[in-house]
Amino acid sequence: EADGQPSRKDEIALLRTAAEAGINLFDTAPNYGDAESILGEALGDRSEAIFATKITLPSNTSSFKKEELLTLLQQSVYQSRKVLCRDVLDIVQVHNLSVQDAASPVIAAVMEALRASEKVRFLGASVYTEDEALTALHSGWVDVLQVAYNVLDQRMAIRVFNAAASMNIGALTRSAYLKGALTPRARLLPAQLDPLRNAVEDLADALSLPLEAMPRAALEFCLGESRIRSVLIGPSNMAEREQALNEIDPTQLIPEAEIGRYWSDMKDLAVRENVIILGVYGAITMKTVEGIRNLTHG
Repeated sequence: EADGQPSRKDEIALLRTAAEAGINLFDTAPNYGDAESILGEALGDRSEAIFATKITLPSNTSSFKKEELLTLLQQSVYQSRKVLCRDVLDIVQVHNLSVQDAASPVIAAVMEALRASEKVRFLGASVYTEDEALTALHSGWVDVLQVAYNVLDQRMAIRVFNAAASMNIGALTRSAYLKGALTPRARLLPAQLDPLRNAVEDLADALSLPLEAMPRAALEFCLGESRIRSVLIGPSNMAEREQALNEIDPTQLIPEAEIGRYWSDMKDLAVRENVIILGVYGAITMKTVEGIRNLTHG
């Protein structure tokens, strides 16, 4: 292990430990380094482990013919199947699906042709904005939608989750810890993100929690949202991975009957237009939230 990054052997062991602990959905992508091959070696032979991987559309899809696009995506799916040690992929998501591509009849035809190949069980998309999410939901081919959601970024809670639930489309969420801001790492945020650090500290004070307890509270907030099918977490080193496993251990989580403590305390946080409102605690603009994407920590 170097610089806190686990070796391949440790990664495989941790993935197997996670599966044995009851975690059954694993999100990956071809451009996540060796993630697909590590996941395939660790859990490729376990049918109970659900793999969600990704494909990337060319930036100029309008200049491609349907057959050309389909060939590109079939090649990507073939390679993922090979390294994930799976004959059929559980979920294949279009990475960073744009509004234009989500609304494209050509892309819809390509995705349906990919589904017809019987090498993919469910199709999905990962998006950033509400417009992208809503357009994807109405594309006709999306079965699963992956969006960012956490206690300080609830843009998707207003319209997207309701629409997904009404259409029986599975909502997967990422960024439960807001790139590390909802952890003790909030103390390390640079000066330009002072509003974000202040918001996290105000939230911790309102909940009477130390920053060390915020990761658990942030995760349980997401788990308390019934319209979410699965919450994805992405710890960046072995210590964080082990901590995450402890936080989501079903035997250690706060009982469902008591989870309302965090949910009721934090549900007042709402999004209005482009501003995140933290109840009576203050507000931070979406520009601040966008800024955290450039942070290197997890």
